[in-house]
Formats: sequence, C-alpha cells, structure tokens
Amino acid sequence: MMSSPWYHLLYIGYLGYTFISLVCAESVYMDKWAHCQGDDINIDGDIYTIFATGGGFNHETLHCDITFKARRDKGLCLTFKKFSIEDCRVVLKIYERSTSSGSNRNMFKCHDSMPSRICTTERYFTVKLEKTALNNNKNYDFQIDVQESDSITEEGVFFMSIGLIAGIICAVIILIALMAALVICCCCKKKKSGKNSSAYKAAETTPPPPYPVRPSAPPLVDNPTVGVGHGLPPFTPPLYQPPPYSHHDPYAVHS
Repeated sequence: MMSSPWYHLLYIGYLGYTFISLVCAESVYMDKWAHCQGDDINIDGDIYTIFATGGGFNHETLHCDITFKARRDKGLCLTFKKFSIEDCRVVLKIYERSTSSGSNRNMFKCHDSMPSRICTTERYFTVKLEKTALNNNKNYDFQIDVQESDSITEEGVFFMSIGLIAGIICAVIILIALMAALVICCCCKKKKSGKNSSAYKAAETTPPPPYPVRPSAPPLVDNPTVGVGHGLPPFTPPLYQPPPYSHHDPYAVHS
C-alpha cells in the first residue's frame, strides 16, 4: 500500500500545499484587502516580501498599511529589490512604530531613486501606501524584503566604524605630536650643552696677556737682608759662647 500511486500523489499534493502555504505566508501584497486590514505580521526569523501588486483579486483603496513586528531584542531591515513610482499621486511612507500616525521616517514619491536598505533598532516597521486618487493600481511597482536584524543595525555599525577610524587617526596625530615635541626638547638640550662646552673650552684656551708677568718681590737668594738674626741661610750662625763665670761655673760641684 505504501508503494501505491495514490500514496505518491497524496504525498506530492501535501508537499505542494505546504510550499504554496509557505509562499503565501511569506509574500505580502498591498493590493490585497486581507493584508492591508490584517493584524501585525510577526517576523520570527523569516523573510517577508512586500509586493505592490499581484494579490490575485485586486483590491484598491486610497491607503494600505502593513505592520511588521520583530522579536524582542531584535530590529528590522527593509531591503528594496525593485522600486518605481511614476504616478505622482502615489506616496510610500515608512514608520518606525506599530501605526502610521505621526511623523514618518522615510517617504518616497514619484521619480525618486530606489533606496538600498533601511534598518531600525525598533521592533516595528509600518509600510504605508498612500494615494490621493484611485489609479487602478497602476504606474507604480516595488518589491521590498523585510527581515529581522540585530539590535545594532548596519547603519549603527557604519557609524561605529567611522568613530573607530576617527579615534585611530586622532591617536596617531597625538602620538606624532608627542614624538615631535620630544625630538625638539632633545635637540634644544643638546644645543644648550654644546654652547656650555664651547664656552668652557674657550676659557681653557685663553691666550696669555701681551705683556710679561713679573713677581711682586725678588727671590730669597737675591735679598741679603732676608734671614738676618734668624739663622736662616745663606749666613752661618755664630759660634757658641758660654755665659760669664759669675753666673755659670762649669767646674763647680753642685750638691
């Protein structure tokens, strides 16, 4: 029974139904009433694609709001695959909240160039198609992928990279300035020490005066008055003479 043709047909039909369900669940159309009037679409790691038209039974209204919700601690990104608005009565607005009230983050009008990617750290993105008059859903077309992102979006990473590069450049400039100041200080000290050494050498090599230097007194050998009465050379001291006998008797016997 497991190998019967009916089993294979049922299995193929089940796979086809599952595939169609997944495709329908991940595709959102802004000309489909159920999508424009439905609840928030929870993005649980999946990728949803917004189509301007193609929802089968055409539903046209002056505005269509579709809100996407990310998981906690996750952001959202919109990636534009196709974008063209030729009718200037059509405007596409992007809101970073669960409703389309208040000020919008982005607004795209007729003849605007296609944006690449829009990311937010908020959990909600609301995409609103707004018309001032019915136009049978013509003269505009776009295809936008919606998916979750980390809390730090690509824009945040870009600005962080710019800040990091600027910090590195400032650090390099400060380092170069410090090195230049150090080199200047060393050169100034070396120059100052060279001046002191030159002055010292100049003092050592001072030439003698042009006139001869004479002593203020004659040498001792040339002055005959020096040493008189003091027994200093070159005069011989007088011979020894004993005192008178009345005062000194060399032969007297002392008791």
